[in-house]
Amino acid sequence: MTAACTAGSWASFALAVATAAATLARLLFVAASISLQRILSFPNLPPRAGQTLILFTTPLIAGLFLSSPGRAVRPWRPN
Repeated sequence: MTAACTAGSWASFALAVATAAATLARLLFVAASISLQRILSFPNLPPRAGQTLILFTTPLIAGLFLSSPGRAVRPWRPN
């Protein structure tokens, strides 16, 4: 197995991705909370804010799964 396939070599990258995604999601949540009335006055902004929040939490969840300890890694084999 090469070094690129081991999960331990990607742990620091996954932690950096999860940290950046969590920070961006938190900033979006705080900004939307502060100016909620202004955001709700435009019909297109609430769905866009929700979509942006989902796009920020997707790498957060992926980074958390990748950096979780004790996970067995199996190489991919086609059927």
